[in-house]
Amino acid sequence: MTEPSGRQGRPAPALVTAALLLALGVGWVGGSNAYRFLEFLYKPNRLPGGDTSCLTQSRSSTELAEARSYLIQTASPGYTMVKQGSELAIERLHPEFAIRLTKALREARDYGLHAGIFSAYRPPAFGVGRFSDKFNSLHAYGLAADLYGIGRPGSVEALWWHEIAAKHGVICPYGHHDKAEWNHCQPTGLKVVSADNLLRETVTADGPVSLEAMFEAGNSVVETSANAADTVGRTHPCDELRSERRVMTDLAPPKK
Repeated sequence: MTEPSGRQGRPAPALVTAALLLALGVGWVGGSNAYRFLEFLYKPNRLPGGDTSCLTQSRSSTELAEARSYLIQTASPGYTMVKQGSELAIERLHPEFAIRLTKALREARDYGLHAGIFSAYRPPAFGVGRFSDKFNSLHAYGLAADLYGIGRPGSVEALWWHEIAAKHGVICPYGHHDKAEWNHCQPTGLKVVSADNLLRETVTADGPVSLEAMFEAGNSVVETSANAADTVGRTHPCDELRSERRVMTDLAPPKK
């Protein structure tokens, strides 16, 4: 809809028309939602503070504490968050990711999307997730979160969230149409943590060896805000072959 490179600009007329027709078709744009939708379409898509700096730029402890507090307050905890405690599940999210996600959620809520986290950090030992090897999951390294409140797959709300998230350096790599992972977001384009990835050395089945080591290793895969914004709307053709049924394994304890 808007230019993802950080340059100011208006969306192409064809995109605006298509988006409005889709929104009208699902009956969402109407009444109080109409002005919000149009305001979002024409709001300049600036990266926060024009941020293209290195990830090594330090974040203040106050900023991080406020971000974590906001994520906890707006969360609707699923099974794994409840099992370990929401505070711990949020504390184990990579600091840069937590701050970016907070900024994206604040903007989304300003526009009327009452979104938040329902799944954050997940230790591999919990046995939750689609990977047979739970160490493959970015959730095990504090580099992923699953969200509620962003609409159904393929909806205007989902597309809206993906655009907002990308502006703040949050990538939802499977696209807003993916019926299994449209609400899975992260600060990196990486989808699978391979066996030779250094991240693997920073966690055990029960959780991080140390938060500092895990976060430091995570820095190597976290995208800059500019690169993250450039990924919005791009999906791999194989992603279209994903299952059309989502097994919501994080909403109930895993079967024994």
